[in-house]
Amino acid sequence: MPLLKLIRATKERQGELAQDLSVARNEVRHGAVLAQEFLVVIETTKELERQLSDANSTAMALDAELAEVLECNGQLQLALEGSRKGVEEQATFSEMREAELSSKLLTTDMTRQSLGDAAAVVKNALRVE
Repeated sequence: MPLLKLIRATKERQGELAQDLSVARNEVRHGAVLAQEFLVVIETTKELERQLSDANSTAMALDAELAEVLECNGQLQLALEGSRKGVEEQATFSEMREAELSSKLLTTDMTRQSLGDAAAVVKNALRVE
């Protein structure tokens, strides 16, 4: 009887081991799936890091370009301010010159009128004589 007991115990143990082996195989398969998913995550992370690096490079290039544009804009504003002052000075000079010429024209008109009046007086005086 002890032999039968031993055989029965061995068969039970063999069944338990077969079940444990099945569970272990399932866990190995699950581990392999997890490892594959982990590799995908690693590759995705590398790609995202590359894209982030590209984005940082682009941002730095755009920042440098913006600094250039701002510098040019400042220079253009200075040039514009200088031009505006020059135009204002030219306009002031032109207005003063216009006033001066208007005054001279008025004086010339008055002189012409006076000379015209004097010439008429002289003509009349010559007729009278």
